[in-house]
Amino acid sequence: MKLALVLLAFWQFIRPTDPPTTRELHFAGGIAIVERQGDREHVVIEDPNGIVQSDSYCDAQSGKYDDIVKLGEKVRTAAAFGDKALMASLGTYPLHVNLASTDAKGARAVKERSVLSQGELVSYYSTYITYNMSQQLRFMEPHDVFCRNGMSLLAGGLVWATADRDGNVKIAIINQP
Repeated sequence: MKLALVLLAFWQFIRPTDPPTTRELHFAGGIAIVERQGDREHVVIEDPNGIVQSDSYCDAQSGKYDDIVKLGEKVRTAAAFGDKALMASLGTYPLHVNLASTDAKGARAVKERSVLSQGELVSYYSTYITYNMSQQLRFMEPHDVFCRNGMSLLAGGLVWATADRDGNVKIAIINQP
């Protein structure tokens, strides 16, 4: 029995790792090149001319590329139809919101807010998801993904997401434009 456990432990140590797999996903704004490298994914976004727009690594904390894209598709749908309940269901709470404003001199200012529940996001939806932001989310490209420090970026940084305890990718930060 001990020999079997030792052999099993040794096999886990020396077994060959899965070879990297690369796939190209074409979308209206370019190409996403996703290469699996062990437990993370190398994601390169190129414009239609093949010029690299971003280069990042997505891991279990930021979410797998396909899961991030699915979240982006749901965010786009919620914005397109004004579905407050759907948008609220896509967040992890407390949800961090950076509210944009302009002071008397015309300088941009940001106020930080914590949204404590789905109900609060629904109740104050137009404060947190402005019309301008909703329009940008409505036309965003879900395949245009960037990951860093355990988070994934969608819609050019309007939305940042991360995996929750169950591994589901959820919105963690909303940045008003």
